[in-house]
Amino acid sequence: MKKKNIIGWVIGIAVVGILIIVSLAKQNKQPETIKIGAILLLSGENALWGENAQKAINLLVEETNLRGGINGKKVKILYEDSKGDPKIAVAAFNKLTNIEHVPAILGDMLSVTTLAMSPSANKSKVVLMGISCSAPSITEAGPFVYRVWPSDLYEGKVFAEWVYKKGFKDIAIVYINNDYGNGLKEAFSKRFIELGGRITIAEGYTSAQQDFRPIIIKLKQSKPQGVYIVGYYEDTAQFIKEAKQQGLSSQLFGTSSSVHSKLFDIAGQASEGFIVAMVNDFDVNNLTPKQKEFLEKYRNLYKQDPDWAATHAADAFLVIKQCLEKGCKTGEEIKRCIDNQRTFDGINIGVTFDDNGDVINKPIVIKKVENGRFIDIETIK
Repeated sequence: MKKKNIIGWVIGIAVVGILIIVSLAKQNKQPETIKIGAILLLSGENALWGENAQKAINLLVEETNLRGGINGKKVKILYEDSKGDPKIAVAAFNKLTNIEHVPAILGDMLSVTTLAMSPSANKSKVVLMGISCSAPSITEAGPFVYRVWPSDLYEGKVFAEWVYKKGFKDIAIVYINNDYGNGLKEAFSKRFIELGGRITIAEGYTSAQQDFRPIIIKLKQSKPQGVYIVGYYEDTAQFIKEAKQQGLSSQLFGTSSSVHSKLFDIAGQASEGFIVAMVNDFDVNNLTPKQKEFLEKYRNLYKQDPDWAATHAADAFLVIKQCLEKGCKTGEEIKRCIDNQRTFDGINIGVTFDDNGDVINKPIVIKKVENGRFIDIETIK
C-alpha cells in the first residue's frame, strides 16, 4: 500500500472516529436547563413568608421536573435573599439578569423591594412577578412588573366599608412607614372618610421600632372606637401585646399581612378578638380539587399547611411556567404571553391580570381571633 493511501486511510478512520464521538456526546448530553430567578425575603423579620414561598416553588419545580420538565428541559430556580432591603434586592436582580440571564424573576414579598427592582426590570426587559407586594404604586411600576396579590386599594376600601357598616365611626391608624403601610393607610382612610367616618389620629412607625408605648399613649388620648394596625405579623403582634398591657380598650383591626401563627406566639392571649380583612382566594373550607391536591402534597412534604405566601408564590411560578410551555424564552416573549392570555390556571382562585399587571377579582374574608385561631366571620365578594 502506498504511503499516500495509508495516510488517507488513517485520516478517514480518524474522521469517522470523531464523528462517532460527537454523535455519542450529543446522545449523552443532558437536556438544556431553563433558569428562573426568585428574589425572596429569606432572612430577618417576617422571613417565614419567604421560606414558605420557597417551599411552594420547590414543590412545583420538583413535580414539573419529574414529569419531564418544560418541553423536555429541566427547570432550575436561582434563589436570592432580598433581606427586605431595597439595595440588596436590586443587586440580586442585577446578578440574576446580567450573569445568569434569566427571563423572569419571582418576587419579592415586600412592596419596597419590588418597587426598587422595577426600574431594572423594565430596562432589562425581564418579567418581575411580585408575590405578595400590594402597594398601590406598583400599579404604575412599569410594563414588565406584575403581581399575583391585589393592590391595597382593594383591601383598604373593602375593609373600610365593613368597619363603618359595623358601627365604628372613629378610627385611629397605626402604620409601618413604608410603601406598603402608607398605601394601605391612604386607601382605608379615603374610603372611611367618604362614608362619613373620622380618623382620630394616624401614627407611623419604622420596622426597627421595638417600643410602641409613645404611640399607645397618643391613641388613648384620642379615644378611638377602633385602631387599624397596618403592619406585618411580627410588629403587629408586638403592638397588640403592648396595647393590651397599657390598657388600650379600643377594638383592634389588622391586615392580611398580620395573619400568621407566629402572631399568637408573640401576642398570646392579647390577640383575642383581633379582627382582620384578608384576601380569601384559598378557602380551606371550600377547596377546589387542585387546591386539595396542592394542600395534601405540601402537608406531606413539609408537615405544615401552606400559608398565603406559599399559595401565591405557587401562582407566580405557574404563570411563568405556562408561558414557558408555550415556547417563550425571553422576558419580552413572556410579557406578550401574559398580556395576551390574561387569565392563568393557578393554585388560588382568580389569577387574572388587568392592563397594569395587577391581579383582579379576589374575594375578601373577615377573620377574628377566637381561642388562639383565626376564625372566618364573613366573606365579601
